[in-house]
Amino acid sequence: MNWFINWKIRTKILSLVALMTLFISIVGFVGYYYNAKANAQMTDIYSNNLMSIKYLNDARAQSSEGEAVMFDFLLATDKDTQQTLQNDLKAISANYDKSYSNYMEIAKTPYQIERTSKIQSELTVYRAERQKAIDIANQGDKKGAYDYLSEKAQPHLDLIETSTQELADFNNTEPLESLVVLNRVYRALGAYGNSIFSIFCV
Repeated sequence: MNWFINWKIRTKILSLVALMTLFISIVGFVGYYYNAKANAQMTDIYSNNLMSIKYLNDARAQSSEGEAVMFDFLLATDKDTQQTLQNDLKAISANYDKSYSNYMEIAKTPYQIERTSKIQSELTVYRAERQKAIDIANQGDKKGAYDYLSEKAQPHLDLIETSTQELADFNNTEPLESLVVLNRVYRALGAYGNSIFSIFCV
């Protein structure tokens, strides 16, 4: 340290100012970098995970409503009510498809793609079997329609609901993991900044 002691006061001050400026610039750059990274991560969480959960919950709500309307249809005794409920089923199916299509535009991971493919396959079969139950009911056999719906269509609907719930859980877990990582980064950055500050205070 003799070389430092032998420096002139002016040189020492300028050197310390330059060194402090360098460290502050490093802290500022690292802070800016991770702040930009955090902003991008938060945008991704909102655009992908949170919107995914919204679309999935919308689809699940439409599915539950459709199931209820279908049972109302089987209990209806007059043609006008039956026709109204059939129209309601078509509208509900259209709303479900809209929400589910919005989700599929976001789903990018292999897990999501595998689950959405399974749901789409089960949905096609379910709607075909449900229509057969409707046709049976329109022929006047309400009990036969209910039995057919329960045996042939309901298992597919159960699989759809299970897979949709799994997707919702998946999209709910991912942002939490990302936030944990971001929190660790910020804590490390804060500790680094405090260390630099302590050095200059000493």
